Amino acid sequence: MTCRELAEILDDFVAGALTEEFCVSIRSHLEICPECLHFVETYQLTIQIGRRLPPAACPEHVIERVRRLLDDQAEP
Repeated sequence: MTCRELAEILDDFVAGALTEEFCVSIRSHLEICPECLHFVETYQLTIQIGRRLPPAACPEHVIERVRRLLDDQAEP
């Protein structure tokens, strides 16, 4: 496992969506690579903090623009 390979599958690793074989390879890499370990820990912390944030309201002008785009797509 290289640092680049880990970065490419990090979201799947954190989500628990990888096979045990991949997870073993990642954990082995993390044991010898402090930079990647820090990267994974920071990624996980960012997710935890993000989940605690209250949902933000979408600005009305954005909603209107999306509605217009959808209406334009629906017209034959």
